[in-house]
Amino acid sequence: MTTFMENDTRLIQASEYAQSGMQELDNLIIREDAAKKMVLVSLLTGENSLLVGPPGGGKSSLSGDLYRLISDIKPEDVVQIPADAELSSMQLIGGRMLSRKMVTVGGDVRQEDTVVDVEGIVKPSTKIIWSDEINRINPYALNSLLGVFEPPHTLVTTAGSLLLPDFVINVSTMNPSENSQATFPITHAQASRHAMGTILGVSSEEERTEITDKIIRQGWEPTPEKVQPIITLQGLKDLREFVVKVVLSDELATRLIELNKTTIETLASENIHEGDGRMAKQMTKTSKGFALISGRTDVDEKAMNQAVRSTVISRLGALKRYSGHEINSIADSVVEK
Repeated sequence: MTTFMENDTRLIQASEYAQSGMQELDNLIIREDAAKKMVLVSLLTGENSLLVGPPGGGKSSLSGDLYRLISDIKPEDVVQIPADAELSSMQLIGGRMLSRKMVTVGGDVRQEDTVVDVEGIVKPSTKIIWSDEINRINPYALNSLLGVFEPPHTLVTTAGSLLLPDFVINVSTMNPSENSQATFPITHAQASRHAMGTILGVSSEEERTEITDKIIRQGWEPTPEKVQPIITLQGLKDLREFVVKVVLSDELATRLIELNKTTIETLASENIHEGDGRMAKQMTKTSKGFALISGRTDVDEKAMNQAVRSTVISRLGALKRYSGHEINSIADSVVEK
């Protein structure tokens, strides 16, 4: 049973985490508060997130340097999956690989095979995976990561399997598909492993003016070296254990069931089909995460709507060729019904 003292301690810890996190992330990206909150909730809940937006909007800065918020995660604990169309699943885990090339000897062309030892990209010590521009990663390699995105966090390839015992989170980025920069389509299975999504670069004229003004007048640039840690891995573990204890009232549980149904119907109309209960679990957990970073031990409607919107955006952002405004509009329509 959770004691009042534990409630107070964890609420204070969560409030400090949220407030300090937003401040430190200001060193990586201007404005985009929704994206900053989302990645903080992602760390807090262990649910993967997807950042969608045009080049230069801060996706890579935010996702690539997020690890700096955790004091005992080192740069070598973070793995960037390269946006490589020829990346093989075996390269992720490493091992002995066959290298084949054509050579010319004495005027004759012949095949030459060489066995080489390849160091794996993902290590047993990997804690954070940054899947940058997932629409440009070889889909076979990306599929091998599906087991990492959920417990027990195991990378499975033809070269064997690799357990990541201390895995924290995956953050993916992609450019909007309507920009015609997609190399490979994202599958439903890949999209569904991301509980939350947000669109960057869709801001008001006032916000865009503020951003432009800071860049031009102040010469603002991302300064990741200024980001200070706000929590330890143990502290994050403590909050993760507490977030599941955040209360979802019967009334809001009924509302969330309705929203889940509306979401499924809306996505089905877009030819995106959900049916295994994963989305309901994601919405429930992230609702509690959004509530906790706002200083609550119970889910309110605002936190629930934030969770539902972000889930809808994660699917549409990955799978549909819509503009950011269109995706946000569809997500808004779900929570307004």
